Amino acid sequence: MLRKLINAGRRAVREDDGITAVEYAILAALVAGGLVLAVPTLNTAISAAFTKIGGIISPAP
Repeated sequence: MLRKLINAGRRAVREDDGITAVEYAILAALVAGGLVLAVPTLNTAISAAFTKIGGIISPAP
């Protein structure tokens, strides 16, 4: 039984011709989801950094 499972795994690895469109779609969905979660946090952090820099750099009189 274990031998059949190992052989099936080897066949699957040998027959893999590369990434398919479905796998690209899954990867794109994961990246998009990560961006949706990360952008609000980054937006707040970047805004705070620019506000701090703007406070440090005062216009010349």
